[in-house]
Amino acid sequence: MRALRRNPMRALLTTLGIVIGVSAVIAMMEIGAGSSAAVQKSISSMGANVVLVMPGTATSSGISFGTGSVMTLTPDDAEAILRDCPSVRTAAPAIRARTQVVYGSRNWVPSSMYGTTPAFLDVRDWSIADGEPFTQRDVLNGNKVCLIGQTLVRELFEGQSPIGKEIRVKNVAFRVVGVLGSKGANMMGMDQDDILLAPWTTIKYRVTGSTLQNTNQSAAAASSSVNTLSNLYPSGQPSHNARRSRRPITRCPCGSPTSTRFSPQRRARRRFPPPSSR
Repeated sequence: MRALRRNPMRALLTTLGIVIGVSAVIAMMEIGAGSSAAVQKSISSMGANVVLVMPGTATSSGISFGTGSVMTLTPDDAEAILRDCPSVRTAAPAIRARTQVVYGSRNWVPSSMYGTTPAFLDVRDWSIADGEPFTQRDVLNGNKVCLIGQTLVRELFEGQSPIGKEIRVKNVAFRVVGVLGSKGANMMGMDQDDILLAPWTTIKYRVTGSTLQNTNQSAAAASSSVNTLSNLYPSGQPSHNARRSRRPITRCPCGSPTSTRFSPQRRARRRFPPPSSR
């Protein structure tokens, strides 16, 4: 204590250094723990134990049409995975679409629109904030019901309850049966609440316009024709050479071929020859 009284400034600086050092260590530990918790929360919101299986890629003449351009997955594959893989807890097919959603005088294009089954909520660990989820019967019947995220509630309904109200998705009326719980942004900064979920049968056959014979939405897009010269000029269309060949061809005294056009009077005389005089 005598030494502290003899050098009060040194004692004050020493105490201040100790306080700053301990505070810095505590702050760094809290920041690290908070960052770790935020990353874990973001990963869990996307699904930490989720495996995403995408359809195959079609290639023609060295040109790749991208993921989902060939029909390699069907909803039956999800049931087969769930049946044959004991380590898989649940599986859900998903069909992606992107179109405008309209309610009254307001409209919005959600960043994510999926046609799926009720198991999607379990796969993504997504809770229902209001209302109730659609059922497997809605999937089998192709009912026009949907779940929307918090972003759509804010943009279309201005914070009002959307339960029981109808929205139009590509001129198809959907009844809102539930509102998804808030998840916020993911690790890449994308808004996870900007989403619409509906039965995959409704999205596939009513929104994307796929036929019943085609069980994969991506295959319907890949089967569309490509703009080529053969489509611009089909073989059935008469060519210019064919039109020109209809004209009578004569030869001039020099021997070179030339096309001849008859005057209207001459064509008339050729069509109706004058009567012969007797």
